Amino acid sequence: MLSDKNNESQRLFIAVDVPTEVKEELARIQSYYKPRLAFRGAYSPVENAHITLSFLGNFPVSLIPELDKALRNIQFPPIIAKFGAINIFSNRNQISVLYLAIVCPEMEKLVQEINAQISPLCTIDDRYFVAHITLARISVVKDQLRFLKTIKLLVTKEIQFPINQFSLKKSEHVIDGSVYTDIAQYQLK
Repeated sequence: MLSDKNNESQRLFIAVDVPTEVKEELARIQSYYKPRLAFRGAYSPVENAHITLSFLGNFPVSLIPELDKALRNIQFPPIIAKFGAINIFSNRNQISVLYLAIVCPEMEKLVQEINAQISPLCTIDDRYFVAHITLARISVVKDQLRFLKTIKLLVTKEIQFPINQFSLKKSEHVIDGSVYTDIAQYQLK
């Protein structure tokens, strides 16, 4: 089912799900950092791990069929991604996200193709695309220098994984986080 006509809009994004091997390594990374990093915030549930390609925000339910049609028009071959370094995003000099970089030059081209197809239907986020998997969302870090030194101590495994499809997902906020539901999947071919 592509839409729920009872709601005016749904919080949507387009993402790549990651395989079990990647989720297992994410769990290992988080278990390494949990006793070593002091911050206020929350680790991202490994079962929700994904790579966001395009965030649509609150999207009109009435336009979801057109969005689905636009995404089905995408012709793009399967690609290979691999782990990069652990890094951070910051906002006004405050660390806000701990993430695992994903190295895949073709992914940026896929994002450009997706954005070109969906731009008639929504406003495209014009921030520079950084392929990543969120490890933790952070509200406060007391000792940023120590935090930055500590994240550099872990070396991730050299994992490569295929990307054969992407999904249109709905995000719903619940008391203890977010629930992501696939609306539709699109094969890379």
